[in-house]
Amino acid sequence: MTKVQIAHFLNIDVKTFRNWKTTRPNLYQTIMKGFKFDDMLNQSKKNYENMIKIKEKKAFQ
Repeated sequence: MTKVQIAHFLNIDVKTFRNWKTTRPNLYQTIMKGFKFDDMLNQSKKNYENMIKIKEKKAFQ
């Protein structure tokens, strides 16, 4: 997600979110880590689903 998308998701102004980087760095880092975690979790799910497909293909060969 872009910073604009994150701000909209959090229902705050984009300037506010950008200001948090300097005025509330711990909050900003926590938010960014949370979104990164979600991205990584989604990617892991896709990888798992792809591995299952590969396994199923090999079972039928």
